[in-house]
Amino acid sequence: MRSDRFRISFSMLTVSSIVSAFVLAIGGCNSREMMTVTSEPGSPQSLLNARVIGGRKPISGASIVLAEAGTSGKSSSTVLATTTSNISGNFSISTFTCAHAASQLFITASGGDAGDGPNSDILLIAMLGPCNHLPSGVVINELSTVAAAYAFAQFFDPSNPMLLGANGRPGTARYIGITNAGATLGASLVNIAHGSDGATLTKGSNSPATLNSLADILVYCVNAPSPYSNCDTLFGSVPVPAGGSAPTNTLQAALDIALGPAENVATIFGLLAQVPVVLPYTPVLTAAPNDWLVALNFNPGDLSGIDFIAIDQAGDVWITNGTTNTISELNPPGVELSPAGGYTAGGTLTDPYGIFVDSTGNVWVTNQTGNTVEAMDSTGHTVTGPFGSSATYTNPSGIVLDSFGQVWVSNWAMGGNPKDDVTVTTTSGASAFSISTKARGAFDLMADTTVSPNIIWVSHTAPEGSQGSSMTAHPTFR
Repeated sequence: MRSDRFRISFSMLTVSSIVSAFVLAIGGCNSREMMTVTSEPGSPQSLLNARVIGGRKPISGASIVLAEAGTSGKSSSTVLATTTSNISGNFSISTFTCAHAASQLFITASGGDAGDGPNSDILLIAMLGPCNHLPSGVVINELSTVAAAYAFAQFFDPSNPMLLGANGRPGTARYIGITNAGATLGASLVNIAHGSDGATLTKGSNSPATLNSLADILVYCVNAPSPYSNCDTLFGSVPVPAGGSAPTNTLQAALDIALGPAENVATIFGLLAQVPVVLPYTPVLTAAPNDWLVALNFNPGDLSGIDFIAIDQAGDVWITNGTTNTISELNPPGVELSPAGGYTAGGTLTDPYGIFVDSTGNVWVTNQTGNTVEAMDSTGHTVTGPFGSSATYTNPSGIVLDSFGQVWVSNWAMGGNPKDDVTVTTTSGASAFSISTKARGAFDLMADTTVSPNIIWVSHTAPEGSQGSSMTAHPTFR
């Protein structure tokens, strides 16, 4: 058993995902369903009703573009229809046809009059979800714009955010990320139909304050009085990406903040107090944050004494529950996919700890008190029964597979110093041998498979008051 101190440090955690430009955009439906989505042409769609709002005012005369996310890179989106918003900010698109039924669609609204005359600095966006499952109505506003900038940051063309796309067609592995981004946005960040805070942000320990604050900061420009010098101040306050230039519209400003969330934080926050209208999006932050990252916290009921997590090829999250001897699976929006109580692998899990998903989708787990390793498939059925013993492993923690079918396991040994603190076997547990990293408390491992032989990185930890943490690297043996 691990020490109480170490157990407590994990049992207090819930699972969080950082929605920003620094991680793969996440979200999506059941991955096993998503992988079978058709990429056949979509049937004609009709009567999409929407409204453009700037702060608390309608935006009239905005140029509206309905577009389909591209499949050959960030600049490959396709225009499906165009129109102009009326005096109430409303518009309808009577008919359009998508190239793919499951393509992500979006609407941009540029320019227009938010009450103080035409403002060419306005560019707002709303992500709509897949073509074959569109909302009944859409509100395009600052909140929908900030949500899109964060969830889709890696898919926008940074030089022209009216364009976005992936490098594959719907139903293929290269489209999974953008599908997941759309699902996370709609389930967690923003209510697409109403332009209000998403469901996850208003539940539990989550808060919409960061997203609302950023949306209100865009209002500083959108509802600015003519000649719109507020917009120049906003554009001069946000970080400029390396090799880029200062933004010239509100969507670009939001995207630049998402891409550089730790930069110019206090300056950007200072604009919140200068918004020229009553803040339309509340609650807001009361002090400048450490950064502009947006975090989502998920806490499904089956999580208990969680330890390690792993991400599979579809973006689903796999979690070891040491207290209940189970494995939980969540989809990117945080919905539990594993059965009630979690996967049990036939009852062979004994304090499951480290976890790794291999290239075939099999889930490998170390059993810390059982001193064994086992694997199950993506439905929770055992594919490799427990192997190993106390002669092979000593409180195994981290686990990783290299490119050559070898299973690397770190022997944490309660932060002690066994002679051989990493064990290497085949996927059947045969040909076991051990190596010493010349450090103390080998804890977790990662494999750099971009080189051959691979490089295995090993982290080390130790109990409080003894040798500190460190990292070592070791080549594989092929």
